[in-house]
Amino acid sequence: MASGLVRMFLLLLIVHQSVGLFAEQRSRPGRPFQLVSILPLVNRDTASSMTLRCERNMDIRTEMAHIFRMRIVKKSASGWDLIAEKRDNEDKTTAMVGNLTASANVTGSVSNAFLETVWADVNKDTFGLFMCDVMGLDDSNQVVVEASTEVDILESELPTRYFESLSIKARDLLTALKERIESESQFCNESLQNVKEKMSILMDIQTSANYRITGLDKSRSSIETSNLRLQNKMDSMQRSLRNVESRLDGLVQWPGGFYALLQPKTGCPVDLAFFGGTHKFHKIHTESQDSSDYRDSYTSDAFSSLTSFRTDSRNFVSIEFCEVTRQFNTVPWPQGSFCINKLYHKSCPGGFSSGYVRFDTEDKIPASEGRNNVALSDYYTNPKLHFCCQKTGPASTPVQLPTDSPFLLYRHGGMCQAVKDMDVSTQLLIFNTQDSGNSDSVNGSYPDVDVDPGSIIKFHLCYYTKR
Repeated sequence: MASGLVRMFLLLLIVHQSVGLFAEQRSRPGRPFQLVSILPLVNRDTASSMTLRCERNMDIRTEMAHIFRMRIVKKSASGWDLIAEKRDNEDKTTAMVGNLTASANVTGSVSNAFLETVWADVNKDTFGLFMCDVMGLDDSNQVVVEASTEVDILESELPTRYFESLSIKARDLLTALKERIESESQFCNESLQNVKEKMSILMDIQTSANYRITGLDKSRSSIETSNLRLQNKMDSMQRSLRNVESRLDGLVQWPGGFYALLQPKTGCPVDLAFFGGTHKFHKIHTESQDSSDYRDSYTSDAFSSLTSFRTDSRNFVSIEFCEVTRQFNTVPWPQGSFCINKLYHKSCPGGFSSGYVRFDTEDKIPASEGRNNVALSDYYTNPKLHFCCQKTGPASTPVQLPTDSPFLLYRHGGMCQAVKDMDVSTQLLIFNTQDSGNSDSVNGSYPDVDVDPGSIIKFHLCYYTKR
């Protein structure tokens, strides 16, 4: 009987310690830069300040040789908000929150670079999901972007928020936790059965030896108390298991395959698929003389003011892409009517057909400039923008895609594809191409685009934001 009580006490101690260790878990290593939290669990009544530091992880190799921007961002309903930033061409470190001070070093050796923020007092702005990213150049002057893993700063009075912050990147951790809970639940069932057997033996002893009834009553009361505690713990574990299974079933990933999405002003979607890819751009030289047709233009809801600009009397339109160049899952694309960008050296995902739109740029070089896998061209050649399109289902039937971040799809078939739990608006991106002897053209499967003989290419886009 004493052995059974010791086993039950050890079980409660193991469960208590395992929950404590999970609540205190910090950002996992594995990337060239890491975001370190001095206080991963913060109590506003006892903590006078809170510090976050973005720094070099010396255990992981990086291609970056020179840093020109380092920043810390915080997750909000609309995306990621800037908290602090340091650029190599600015003396001042920018801090976006009133009670926040920031210090940084992005010059000199990359190994010594850091950006540190200190909240002078702990309040509601201190808690949330944080991440840092670093932009720079490698030894070949190619743009390199590195991002840390996300760090969830929680108020210590609310440890259950660890379960609410789980995302696709936590699938392995959730699966391990599920297996652990199942193992401990089985142990509790065995312990409960053992307790029931001991209760039966005690009741037989009580019948045959009434003179020991007082001591037996005390033992039975202790066993019943332990039984109740074990039953409550098992019920709690079963509820946690159901919660974990529900969250695993509810995780939505960006589909597999190699492709790219046109990047809106809010940035690339926050998803593991895009962390493995590269952030690329393409700059197209458009008609630079006075013209009677449309000027280069865009819809400001989805694009920033840097999309079209003029340099040395030459007009340009710069478009950016979020490329998926490594595979993290085999989830198929849902059937519907829409287009995405094709990586010209890779095949389209299953169910899509390929095609392109060719731009007749301004006769004066450069025709186009860029680093990407979508528009195959060089300094002298008119670019081709490559696409993957499908029309396998009605656009009015909602499909399921991740809803954490805004994103863009190309319209295909005259109507924007409906997406579950997302609002959609039609956007335009207009290029004023070469007026004289224009040779704009399309080929294969391509999105809804107006190619006007008078040198206008007008794309119809669909911009999705969380409902």
